[in-house]
Amino acid sequence: MHNNYYFLRHLSRSLQERLTGWKFLTCFSQNKDELVLGFSDQGKEFYINAILDPALCYLSFPASYARSRRNSVDLFKEAIGLEVIAVNQCLNERCFILVLEYKFRMLFKMHGNYSNILLFEETQLVAMFKNKLVKDKQINPDHLDRTLHQDYETFEQTACNYQPLF
Repeated sequence: MHNNYYFLRHLSRSLQERLTGWKFLTCFSQNKDELVLGFSDQGKEFYINAILDPALCYLSFPASYARSRRNSVDLFKEAIGLEVIAVNQCLNERCFILVLEYKFRMLFKMHGNYSNILLFEETQLVAMFKNKLVKDKQINPDHLDRTLHQDYETFEQTACNYQPLF
């Protein structure tokens, strides 16, 4: 329920207000389905803990995060130290993008079993968290917005079946 477009639209607006102007400070993983992203601004810190387990996918925002000394790997090193310029919600899609300096973008693809976080420089894939999701290598962040005709006529054309519309 929490990984639908309407919820993520509100979340991305909140992240836009919170993270614009902040620096991307750290990114690491301590297990195969968890990615921790840290941001900093004038001594304040903000963390996103992304659990991308196929059984349960969610984002949490702990006030602080104690990194383990063992079994921890740094990720998305290319973007460390970059400033967050904006947070964009993809239209009618379960994805949002952290826009960073120097044309870097971090895509949060919240698609249940196929959730992933990908780093792009312009449209070129630089890194991705879940490398086993091979189809994600074909994603172009410029083509994620989807126009949906949500009107009664379109609903009638689908024999009153809403699922093809969304």
